[in-house]
Amino acid sequence: MKVSFLQNKFLQKLSIYTISSYINKAIPFLMLPILTNYLSTDEYGEVSMFLALMNLLIAVFGLSIEGALMRKFYDKGDSFPTVLFNYLFLLLSSFSVCSVLFVIFSSKITTYSGVSVQYLAAAVLGSFFSVICYCVNSLHQAEGKATAYAIFTNGWSFLNALLSIILVVFFSLGVVGRVYGIAISTILMGVVGILLLCKNGIIPSIDKKLILEELKVFGLPMLPMNLRGTILGFTDKLFIANIIGLSAAGVYTVGTQLAMIIDIFVRSIALAYTPWVYAKLQDASSESLKKIVRLTYTLILIIIIVSFSWIIIARLASPLLVSSDYEDSFVYLNWLIACNGILGVQLLLVNFIYYSKKTKLYSLLSIFSIFLNIFLNYVFITTRGTIGAAQATLVVYATTLLFTVLIVYNQYKQIPVSYTHLTLPTILRV
Repeated sequence: MKVSFLQNKFLQKLSIYTISSYINKAIPFLMLPILTNYLSTDEYGEVSMFLALMNLLIAVFGLSIEGALMRKFYDKGDSFPTVLFNYLFLLLSSFSVCSVLFVIFSSKITTYSGVSVQYLAAAVLGSFFSVICYCVNSLHQAEGKATAYAIFTNGWSFLNALLSIILVVFFSLGVVGRVYGIAISTILMGVVGILLLCKNGIIPSIDKKLILEELKVFGLPMLPMNLRGTILGFTDKLFIANIIGLSAAGVYTVGTQLAMIIDIFVRSIALAYTPWVYAKLQDASSESLKKIVRLTYTLILIIIIVSFSWIIIARLASPLLVSSDYEDSFVYLNWLIACNGILGVQLLLVNFIYYSKKTKLYSLLSIFSIFLNIFLNYVFITTRGTIGAAQATLVVYATTLLFTVLIVYNQYKQIPVSYTHLTLPTILRV
């Protein structure tokens, strides 16, 4: 029996998420020719460290609230307005602590990150409102509102680009314009996000038990996992900036952004895949489990094919993508694309761990990968130069994926697998 594309809800949502993600990421991607012409390699390096610092703050002080919010949306039902208020209270408390720590250690943070003191407040505010925006997106995703998700996400990206171009190009503010463009757009969208969250209803009632449960069961155990991704994207740039220089970090960052196309693709798949696989796991029927296996294997194959394709396309289009000052960024492309492809497979598999709530072993794996990443980046960069950063990251990603596969297999080895089911007609009946 043929399945109409329009009748397949998964494919509908996947197409919206995919298009939205590509529009969202295409905007900063299309900014590359502009920014690489108006920002020096040193300035680009400083912007990259600013963004890395923001992402680190989101991972540490965001407490995985956006992920927990999605899980609670399914669990709590009518009590969700109370849950939402407590999560926002927890988030505000966490970033208040963050602000105090930044004031105390501002000089050390500036020394090691290369980010100017004047940008630290922008980083803190930007990270806080980023988490608010992520919470809005998580709720849209949980509710199956792919269109609302697309509008909010693309609006955020468009505003970021518009303000950055105005400040960098028309006001000639250089790195200051780019940093403030990022921060101001995030704050404005965060305010809009708070208003959207309030539409779900908020009951102002502090529930200490709920907050402690969140910290114990989800927030703190998930911290290593969130830090893993952030540190993997931060450590290489930090070591490059301190060992080789900000200019090299800027060129390397452009390479990571060129490889970002694959990151966009795999994350768009994950956006549609996550609520779908949660629903199938909740069903837990034999047929649902078979559908999970069929679709998961198919998506992994698609990720591999698209990753290899982009390596070829990016090299052919290189003169159009960046200015001549950043030509060396293509040296890292193969390694970084491979990293993003591996990440895509992991984003699919980690859903099984999150759903089972058996995250302790994965937390240990995340901690291990953090230390492995720091060690390998230091060794590889000091011995092989900037290319060593990309190679070290690939080794860490591959190692983490291997252990993730083993964890998932151990938890779900009872799922029946028949490779004869891996055909297009059966895949479309997900």
